[in-house]
Amino acid sequence: MGKILFILAVLVLLVMVVTVALLKMLGAKGLVLAFILVLIAIWGGIKVIGKVFKALLVSPFKAKGQVLRDATVKVNAITSTGGPAVRVEDDDEGCQRDFSTLNWYSLDVTITPGEACDRTPFQSWDADELALVAFDAQPVAFDDDKEDDCEVCLIYLTEIWLQGDFRLYESMEDFIDEENELNTDELVVGIAGTERLRMMIGVKPGDRRLKFEYHLEHFGDIRIP
Repeated sequence: MGKILFILAVLVLLVMVVTVALLKMLGAKGLVLAFILVLIAIWGGIKVIGKVFKALLVSPFKAKGQVLRDATVKVNAITSTGGPAVRVEDDDEGCQRDFSTLNWYSLDVTITPGEACDRTPFQSWDADELALVAFDAQPVAFDDDKEDDCEVCLIYLTEIWLQGDFRLYESMEDFIDEENELNTDELVVGIAGTERLRMMIGVKPGDRRLKFEYHLEHFGDIRIP
């Protein structure tokens, strides 16, 4: 917010100085020219403020994702599976998703954060915020002029390796009770360091190469058999 106010103050001051100078040099004609310059300044200000606002919007996602920047992925196993018992389900936007159109696999991976994790305030990561995207997909740019890449892979469920076996991964939201209070009896907040996960994933037919997406970070190379 401070940057935006500073930019606005500079633009207002610049417009005032230019207007006075043109009025003294050109009289009434200077006012016409000043009006045109004001319009240009407003247009430029909107562009600059838009870029600043975009940077402010992206910064928290960038900071949170940095824990998995340059992370490595070891594929322990990937096998074909029958998929979920439910064949049609509503997604978060209320639209029906037909699971029968996807190829289903059980993906067992070990994810190890890169060196950047030591330089970020977020020392843990949440497996529920992982996504699988096409290998050639670009990081999210928050650009209204660019359409989002079509979803090529659905992570239906995620399990975490604990005490010699896989158990269903549950994020912090799963422990919010009816009174909107956090039950911390069984909660482990986030994952710190290397972790082994098993996922049931549905892949669009024809897609054979994927990678992980965590906020603005992309990593790994998953080859679908």
